[in-house]
Amino acid sequence: PSSLGFNVLSWLQIIKGMDILTFFDFISNSIIMPVIAIITCIFIGYFIKPKVIIEEAGIENKPFTSKMFTVVIKYIAPVCLAVILFSSVVQTFGIHVPIINPINDDKATEEVITDKSVEDGSALDNVIVESET
Repeated sequence: PSSLGFNVLSWLQIIKGMDILTFFDFISNSIIMPVIAIITCIFIGYFIKPKVIIEEAGIENKPFTSKMFTVVIKYIAPVCLAVILFSSVVQTFGIHVPIINPINDDKATEEVITDKSVEDGSALDNVIVESET
């Protein structure tokens, strides 16, 4: 797809204005990687058992570290990865979830800088410079 993304298939918009390269980037980075990581955590945590990985890493004589690894691989990491997966999909499709992407209602702090305002210098009118006194 990369050889065609900026050439023959540059007109192709797949999801919400994504061209083919952006689409495959989204699928690989935001979907496949978190899903595979969740599957790996479940596989190691419940089928292989963390003890095998702990012995392979050579930390079996460190009880706190080995217990922490077991808790993280079984419970904490899958939940965090699911949140990452959920948030990336939600943000891509533009769904507003206040916890993930809060809307800034304070319009006074938002200012649009256009090319014209940069050219005429008005973009810098409201810049506050603090000096040591």
